[in-house]
Amino acid sequence: EVKNHSSAFWDRLAKVCPNVQLLRKELRRKAKELKPLH
Repeated sequence: EVKNHSSAFWDRLAKVCPNVQLLRKELRRKAKELKPLH
């Protein structure tokens, strides 16, 4: 069910930002940058 919710989230996001794959890649990159700070 969580997976479905996540998919719905990304589907909704895709409508706002068509380049979702790029956005996800950017989020992963930012997550890596933030990790050392924790």
